[in-house]
Amino acid sequence: MLPNDADPKDDLPLAGQDVSEEELFSRGPVDCSHFSPYFTEQELQFRADYDWCLRDPDIQLRYAGQVVAVSHGRILGAGNNHLEALQAAQRGPSCPPRDEIALVYIEANPPRLF
Repeated sequence: MLPNDADPKDDLPLAGQDVSEEELFSRGPVDCSHFSPYFTEQELQFRADYDWCLRDPDIQLRYAGQVVAVSHGRILGAGNNHLEALQAAQRGPSCPPRDEIALVYIEANPPRLF
């Protein structure tokens, strides 16, 4: 018997290997101890930008049915899909790096906020 024969991690599928739904859900809980329990500063900024886009009535009206590229509370570009919005943002002279840009879809018929 090898030292890791009883290790359940050895039973995991290889990358690209097909797994049935039954196998996927029968393995039990996933070890999440390697994930940080806190959001990073960048993740918090993305969340703030995302929430701002979805709650601001002016943005909802102006960009309804489009995707907006936003960074630090500033709309950088918009388009009919994520790629168009990103490309519009990157055409701007003061565009931040890609990893600082959140892409948010603005619903065509947003729910009414009271």
